[in-house]
Amino acid sequence: IAEVRDIDNEPLVKLVGGPKVETLVSHDVIGRLMLMSVRQPGLAKVYEALLGFSGDEFYMAEWPELVGHTFGDLLLRFPDAIPIGVFSSEGYLALRPSTTLEIQEGDSIIVIAEDNDTYKPETPSDIDAGDPPEEVKHKRIREKILFCGWRRDIRDILQQLDRIVQKGSEVHMMTHCVP
Repeated sequence: IAEVRDIDNEPLVKLVGGPKVETLVSHDVIGRLMLMSVRQPGLAKVYEALLGFSGDEFYMAEWPELVGHTFGDLLLRFPDAIPIGVFSSEGYLALRPSTTLEIQEGDSIIVIAEDNDTYKPETPSDIDAGDPPEEVKHKRIREKILFCGWRRDIRDILQQLDRIVQKGSEVHMMTHCVP
């Protein structure tokens, strides 16, 4: 995995590294996280909890007793952790895999947990979750968004924003920079 700060350099890294290199354009990811956090109050706190240095963290471990079970089965087997992916023995990473993915020998389970010694697989308990709540349709409304400052990749952010907001939304920019 290679961090690339400028999206214009990503093709070069992929050319040199070939299929074995996975790139992460950090500047682009940060821009998207900021954009989503502005539009969804409270989302920044979720990111802080997941990516910060306090609270729950990501852990990865092999559990031979889970070989042959599906990823969907894992959700009930870890009451003190949240399974989010599998790192296969062949070196493939699957985040949010299909619930039908079968755990193979040598696969590592990726979870979010308080600490590496606070969770382990357990026999599932029968839990009556009841009926799911009714789906609530949210009416999309036009938004007015103010950008303060300037980013070199502002065009990419505006294109992303255009894909997710209601038609007729407005973007206002306040910056000392004139492109």
